[in-house]
Parts: sequence; structure tokens; C-alpha cells
Amino acid sequence: MRIKQRIIFIVAILVFLTTSFYFLNSNIKINSDSNGFKNIKQFKLNIEDYSSFTNNYCQANFPEEEEYVKPKNAKLIMVHIITRHGDRAPTHSLPNENISWNICNYVEENKVSSIPNFVVNKKIDIDSIHNPYAKQVYWDGNCGIGQLTDKGIKQHKTLGSKLRKIYLNDDYDQNLNKVTVEEWFWGVTSMSREEYEKELNSINIGGRIWAKSTESSRTMISAQSLLSEFIPNAKNITLNIAPRYLEMLTPNAHPCRRLKNYTNKMKESYQYKQKVKETKHEFEVIKKLLETENSELTFERYFDSIQGRRCWNKPMPCSKDGSKCINLSLAETIIDMGNWERAYQYNIRGWDGAVELAKMRVGPILIEFLTNMLNKIRNLDDRRFLLYSAHDSTISAILGVLIDKPLHWPGYASSFIIELWKSEENDDNKYFFRVIYNGKPIKMAWCNDNLHKKNLNNSTIYEKESFNNHKANEVEYEDISCNTLENLKSYLQDTLNLTVDIEMDYNKESTFIPSLIYDVDQECNKDN
Repeated sequence: MRIKQRIIFIVAILVFLTTSFYFLNSNIKINSDSNGFKNIKQFKLNIEDYSSFTNNYCQANFPEEEEYVKPKNAKLIMVHIITRHGDRAPTHSLPNENISWNICNYVEENKVSSIPNFVVNKKIDIDSIHNPYAKQVYWDGNCGIGQLTDKGIKQHKTLGSKLRKIYLNDDYDQNLNKVTVEEWFWGVTSMSREEYEKELNSINIGGRIWAKSTESSRTMISAQSLLSEFIPNAKNITLNIAPRYLEMLTPNAHPCRRLKNYTNKMKESYQYKQKVKETKHEFEVIKKLLETENSELTFERYFDSIQGRRCWNKPMPCSKDGSKCINLSLAETIIDMGNWERAYQYNIRGWDGAVELAKMRVGPILIEFLTNMLNKIRNLDDRRFLLYSAHDSTISAILGVLIDKPLHWPGYASSFIIELWKSEENDDNKYFFRVIYNGKPIKMAWCNDNLHKKNLNNSTIYEKESFNNHKANEVEYEDISCNTLENLKSYLQDTLNLTVDIEMDYNKESTFIPSLIYDVDQECNKDN
């Protein structure tokens, strides 16, 4: 009888342990996939130097001509660049705002096309004396909520100038009346001054440039600022803008209702709740101090308000009577939590539903990049330089899919560049691409060590006698056998479970329509 009781007791213990293990695993782990990613049981993101992080957030590093390394024996044929807008005012005001945002001195011109000579100038004018709402929810100054600042315009002008030195760098020889130009962009190595100016005046530089922006003034003006320095004398460039409810450059819950559901699921995950628990006391202090106990402010909103003030060396928010203010410790708690939440929800190795969320957020745009490059190779696309002026959420979502590590919040004027190259010495992998984020090449998630290891000292792939002297280039470069369009397609299929029904035959014309590859009803609006 005792033996039977012991057996029953042991079985009960085993069942309890198995059930507990399954429960914990279902909340914490990320399943390993065919690409060899490791399970992540504790998602961590540390900021060792808050000052350095703030500096990079206030202005991302620019690509520099001196640090740019071209692949050897290869021709550039297409460039995608996805940018975050420049510096802006916060996107949410706090109660009892104690500072002014008077840093938006430019004029936005809204021209009415039916009256060509009539211009309406937009100006932020908040009547805090007569408008009862402004007293509680707005600040003093000439900046609207989330409006691009003068600094933000300058950042994108600088970015455009840096990109010009890397990718165009046209040179006019007055004696010969000839302009030496970049062949990848113009299709020739030189042209007369008259031919050059004629091309500059053509629509979208003869179709070579294509630009798109979200329906937000800060991204539209950022795009205009960048292009004004990238190709200064161009007269006729179109900025393509989709209606806000159809936008796919930023996570959009209008056509994709499951997005909101999965964001809520993320907040119910085990690790998210643990992180909230760790900072519960600090945020109770913050909410009481700022009188936001009854508001729906997210960690992201607090982060945005604090970082905006730090970027401009403005005082931290205070209580209504001004007796207590956010101190350094509370500010760093806000930055840590906001940055952690950003990385956790966007990285596909962060939590159990991250892959599904990423598929809805950037599945369509990643397919668009792939099909753009494929069409370029097939000579079905004349565009050379494609600009997507977007937001931090756009770059975060792309990074969260394509890199195999937690990411920090993208700074103002961040740039994510995808270069398409044609190798002149590798017949097996004739076309490959390279990704450069804020001036530094980054390794794709699928380029694991076993596939990718190369002796960079021999450097048969990248030009420059001794690029070990350039610290910005001391990273693992993508091997051309790794960064192929075939591998990108496989990764989107195997990791994001996207249907990518595209033939990868470079010599075959195809009639596929990229926008129809992504089944909105299936991916976005099916029942959970």
C-alpha cells in the first residue's frame, strides 16, 4: 500500500513540474526556428551611457564619405533609403507644461492648385487666453504637437549633403563645359552642361529618383530638405503620399485591425508584466508628481517628453506648484523603460507574438523592397534612388526583423540604406545587397557565423588598402554569398511566414503585382 501511495505521489509531482514548465515556457521563450536562432528566455537591453544614448537619439550618426567602403569589382545599381524625420516637438503635452517650444520658425506653404498665385501660410497660433483647452493641454511657443523644428530641417539637409558626396558627387569642368557624373545614377560617365541641366529639369530627374512620405508634415518637410541638398538644382521631383488610412510606411491599424490586438497581447506577456512590476513604484511617483494618474499615457509618451527636453537642454517637467520636478534618476527610469518597451515589442525574438506583429507591421514594405530590386535587375524599373521618409516605428520594425539582436530607439534623422550591387567577378551570386544603418554596415539575421565567416584581412570583397584603420568599418561585413535576394526571400518566408510567390529568375519577365502578394484579409483581418 505504501509503495502504491509513493508511486501516486511521485507521478503527481512530475505532472505538477511538467505543467509548470510548460506554462512558464509558453510565456517566456521564443521558439527556435530553422535559421538557428537561440531561445531567448530573458530579454535584456542595457544602456551603459545615458548621455551617449541621448546624443545619438537627438541626432543619429550620418553616413560619412571618408568611412564609406565600396564593394570591390561590383557596380551599384539601386539605393533604397528609409529615414526617420528630423528633430521635432514632443507628440504629447503634459499637464502644467512649464516650458515653451519656440523653435519652429520656418513657414509651411500650402498652395491651392486652383489659384496658382495664391499661397496660404500655415502658422501655429494657440490662444491660451480665450481657448480653455489650451490652458491644460498645450505649451507656449510656435511649435505644434510633433512639428518638425528648425534643427530637424537642418539635420535632413546635412544628411542629403552627406549622401550626395557618397552617391552623386557630380563635378562640373567649366573649361570643357562638361559634367562628370556617377554612372550608376545617370547611365553615363559625363555629359554637357546643357544636357545635365535638361535632365535636372525633367520630371523626377528622368525617373531616376522616387520619393515617398507619410501624410505627416514632419516627414514631408524632412524629405524635401534631404532632396534639396542631395540634388540641389532639381526642379521637378514628385513626393508620393498615400492617404493616412492606407499607409504602410508605419504600423497602421486602420486596414489591419489585428495590429492593435497583438500590441495588447504583448502587454499581457510575462516579461512585459515583469518589467512593469520592476518599475511600478517609480512610475507611481512620476504619475503623482505630474498629475497623470487618470491619463492613458504610455511609457512611449513619457519617454518622448523627457527625451525632447534633454535634446534641447530644457528643464524636466514639474508638479503644478513647481515644488517637485523629475530628477535624473526618474528620467533615466523613463528612458530605460521606454527604450526597453520599444526593443521588446519590435524585435521578433522578444516575445511569443512578435513574429505575427512584425508580419503585419512591415511585411508589405519588405516585399516591396525585394520586388523593387528584382524588377531593377530585370530592367523593368528605371528608378535608381528611392527615398522613404518615415518614422522611428518604421525603422524599428525593419530592424526588429532583419537584425539578430535587441535594438535601441532610432534617433532623429536616422537612415537605413539598402544598396543593390552587381558583382563583376562572381557568377554564382551575381547580385547582392548591403544594408547600412546610420553610417555603419550591419549584418543580416540570417548571416550566421557558420555561413558568413571570412578572413577580412585578405579582403577580396571590399576596397581600401587598410580599412582596419577605419573604426566605423570594424564590423562583420555581409558576404556576397549571404546577402542575396534569394536568401532575403527565404528569410521572409521561413521566419515571418510570409507568402512570397515571386520567381527569382533574373532573366525572366514577370507579371506579378507586389501589392497583391500580401493577402490583407488573411494576414491582417482574419479571426484570432
